[in-house]
Amino acid sequence: MPRSFISLCLLIAIALAGLASVVACGPEGDEVVVYVSLDQPFSEPVLQAFERDTGIRVKAVYDVEAAKTTGLVNRII
Repeated sequence: MPRSFISLCLLIAIALAGLASVVACGPEGDEVVVYVSLDQPFSEPVLQAFERDTGIRVKAVYDVEAAKTTGLVNRII
């Protein structure tokens, strides 16, 4: 596997672990929304592994090529 892909997966896993700890503090800790600026084929396997390992459902919101990252930033703000 390319080193950049492994680094990307590690970064996503760390971010999801952090989100899981925050979500667990709320009244409903069984679902988390993740805003993803990476291409779906790269991020989806990591998100599925997170769901399988934690039991927390991941609702991924992907951006589109026409508004890469800008669309997600506008949704978050």
